[in-house]
Amino acid sequence: MLEVQLAEELGVSRGPVREALRILEKWRLLRILPRRGAVVADMSAKDVVDLYEIVTPLYELLSRRTAANWTPATLTPIYTVTEQLISCAESGDADGYYENVLAFGRACAPVAGNPLLTEMMADFEPTLRRVHYLSRRRRVEAMPQHLELLRRMMRHVTDREAVEAAAMIRRIADLELRAALDALTPA
Repeated sequence: MLEVQLAEELGVSRGPVREALRILEKWRLLRILPRRGAVVADMSAKDVVDLYEIVTPLYELLSRRTAANWTPATLTPIYTVTEQLISCAESGDADGYYENVLAFGRACAPVAGNPLLTEMMADFEPTLRRVHYLSRRRRVEAMPQHLELLRRMMRHVTDREAVEAAAMIRRIADLELRAALDALTPA
């Protein structure tokens, strides 16, 4: 897609379109090719491994900081999202479940109290969404195990067991990575 054509179709100048395309490129959702325009970026198994290699330690840090910093008041939004996760799992709504997995991280972020961590997680969320979308069928099968690990992680958080909470995050990330790689590997 050419930015000039897109700007005309949207009835806006090229500047905002160019900026939007650059943001999508930063999120690895598309590639901008000189004199050819933008194309949807491929996502390889290596791309997924690279992504989880970076985001897993971020989520481990999030869980450790949440375990250390929570108060009864700050747990309320986390429990609200947890209830939504359970509801989605019980009704078989995998898309809703994995949307709430991302919401779970966003609910924990203020408790962690690290604005840089929150910003970095937000930067990776669009790419994680893409991985979730590409592997959605495999994730249906993984949902019960994922929920059980998430429940165990929450028990560790509420018991202020930061190291154990981070270990559960590692297991969740490994489960998600396997589902994504299975989905990207031709049968």
